[in-house]
Amino acid sequence: MLYVKVLGTDGNIISAEAHADPVYVCYQKRNGITTRCSNVKAQGLISLDLSQTYNLQGREKLPGKHLTAEEISKTDYEQLVSELEIPEQPETPGDVTDDGADTNIMTAAELRETVTTLKQTVEFLEDCLLEMSEVIYG
Repeated sequence: MLYVKVLGTDGNIISAEAHADPVYVCYQKRNGITTRCSNVKAQGLISLDLSQTYNLQGREKLPGKHLTAEEISKTDYEQLVSELEIPEQPETPGDVTDDGADTNIMTAAELRETVTTLKQTVEFLEDCLLEMSEVIYG
């Protein structure tokens, strides 16, 4: 079993996953493709819901923009699951009812990263509003 924590682009922990049969990948420069490989050659890991590829912490990065997965212990995984309230079963893109809308469905990790970014943006805007109020109202 491989336990990983998923880090957002800002380095914050946004998810944790337990992989019974991890799917490792590496980039073939010669062919310009990402392909499945052994742990020894791996640069990345496919997410549990198969929707994205993570860079493996401490390994050569895959081309493009990817979240990072860092191996952790089972104890650390269980603690993160309880803190982040991660469901036992990973969500899959097929679990969502199609209402005909052309929407992009986010994974839990992507959603957590977006929420973190939005929180930071709100804090910044609140600070700007306070500064502007002080300038205007003295």
